[in-house]
Amino acid sequence: DGVYKDVTHLNPNDLGISEITSPASGTNLSANEQVTIEITNYGSASQSNFEVSYELNGITVTETVSGPLTGNSSIDYTFTQTVDLSAFGSYEIVASVYLENDSDDSNNSVSSNITNANCTPVGDLSYGDGFQLFQLGDINNNTGEGGDGYSDFTDLSTALEQGSTNDLTVTTGYGNQYVRVWIDFNDDFVFSLDELVVDNYVISVGGAAGTWTETMQLVVPDDGTLGEHIMRAKTNWNASVPDDACEETQYGETEDYMVNIVESLGFSNIQIDNISVYPN
Repeated sequence: DGVYKDVTHLNPNDLGISEITSPASGTNLSANEQVTIEITNYGSASQSNFEVSYELNGITVTETVSGPLTGNSSIDYTFTQTVDLSAFGSYEIVASVYLENDSDDSNNSVSSNITNANCTPVGDLSYGDGFQLFQLGDINNNTGEGGDGYSDFTDLSTALEQGSTNDLTVTTGYGNQYVRVWIDFNDDFVFSLDELVVDNYVISVGGAAGTWTETMQLVVPDDGTLGEHIMRAKTNWNASVPDDACEETQYGETEDYMVNIVESLGFSNIQIDNISVYPN
């Protein structure tokens, strides 16, 4: 006796950027990485010959999309001009679309953070090796079991003070697990021995399969460089973690996080003169 119909009201002119689909974070990115975006026509009118752009390191590249892009649909567009991401580091790319009389400017731009990492070493986690919990300050990461032995958790961060000693709690699924942690203080994406803050702590010496949780001390040097840096945590079974943080081991895991080194709020040298004590 009745019928239903969904009706959508679309403004005629409304283009937006849905996503930056490439480049993506990875290792050893090239000097000629393609930039691909997804453009969505949120309006009802078909659009042609409109401009799109991306901005990186203060340089803006603008190109024209011939179209047509019909109403309420999306297309992928790859820029002719590539980007140079060959230097290790983090990059922010901002993509935008331009349309005269656009009814909604809020969806015209989108940004993406891209990291060119030195390496992402993998390892065998089928026996429970590696991290199942990594807890340091504001980072409380239950990762569970499985994976290929490398995880990028640089979206997780905590603040650590210069000269501080911090509790790092780790859970692993197999004993005799060696742990090393580096903080890349000079931001060169190379984790050197002078950047170690945990040096081959052994969880459950001689232990085998099981659930092992231990707390170790992570020490930030007094002269630790202020600001945000990548922190790499790495495990190895039954042997020391290699000096090279990029070296792959048969059983073990590598995880990357972010830390923000801040100035210490403590007192380093206190002198009190002319004090009297009364037995009230």
